[in-house]
Amino acid sequence: MPSPARVVVLENYGVLTIQELDLPTPLAHQVLVEIYGAGIQPTQLHLVQDSPSDLAIIPGSEATGRVLAVGDAVARVQVGDVVLISPYSSVSDRSPELVEIEFEDGSIHVVGPVFTWGTNTVVDEQFLSTLPNLVDKEGAAILGQTAFYANAAVKDADVAGKSVVVVGCSGSGLSTVALCKAAGAEAVYAVDSSDARLEIAKQLGATEIFNNELESVVSAIHELNNGGVDRVFDSLYELDGIPRLATQVLNDSGSAYLLGVAGTEDFEHERLEIEESDYRSFPIPDLDSGLESMLEAINSNYLQTSLMTSMRFTIEETNEAITILENGEMVGHGVLVIEPLQ
Repeated sequence: MPSPARVVVLENYGVLTIQELDLPTPLAHQVLVEIYGAGIQPTQLHLVQDSPSDLAIIPGSEATGRVLAVGDAVARVQVGDVVLISPYSSVSDRSPELVEIEFEDGSIHVVGPVFTWGTNTVVDEQFLSTLPNLVDKEGAAILGQTAFYANAAVKDADVAGKSVVVVGCSGSGLSTVALCKAAGAEAVYAVDSSDARLEIAKQLGATEIFNNELESVVSAIHELNNGGVDRVFDSLYELDGIPRLATQVLNDSGSAYLLGVAGTEDFEHERLEIEESDYRSFPIPDLDSGLESMLEAINSNYLQTSLMTSMRFTIEETNEAITILENGEMVGHGVLVIEPLQ
């Protein structure tokens, strides 16, 4: 039978409201999840700003929650499991079952495949993985996409014993700092325009932090590493550093990785006036294997989600959170902490 939910709905351009809706009964491969915490990523900001006005959209692409009901064919999770919701699938041989919802105005839209800004969601099991009983169950939402993507780049970069620069200390940048330290990087330099974000980066293991003009940052990094560093991870949070810092601080054999936070990679290359060849591409692992290495970093106290998700909001404060993100004032990674329906 349908399940009631309070969800954030994007209506028209940039208008977020809370609607009381009924979510449909899960289909064969679908799961009804009660949300604990949902990430507020920069990708969602661009969704809010750029989506067509004739669509009703429920934002959110990473979350943690508890399974309330499962479809007849679900095998990955069971009722009562604590789960991670991610836009990265665990399977490649089946298209996800999508959700059809009637909104308050009577319109009916197919949504998904993943939406997490609400008390509950219905999602195909391929986007779910079980989680241990983590202390910070809301902050762990960052593992679904933001930290997951950073983890894929760090793994491909093979940073053990190497020098690293992380440009931009949003959620993706902070995740990268922590994961580089967990992977044995010799030195991790964090660059950002916010002292508050840099302080978190330092607590997560950054060797040196820089909040300076681009020219002085380049000079200082070259002084610390004669010839430049081995790896650069560019989270794109700092958009004023054009030409990008990566092209100026790498040594001759170094590699740079673009951690896109908004839109497609093609859009980012065009918007930031950079050449695609400046950055390495990297594979995204399946959900289970990517999560395994992140949980190891949490257990080793490197990936401290409570530090990284330093700003938390209620569902009623979603518009405030979007404004803070839009103004560049988000410290760390924002999280919606969801109160369950009574």
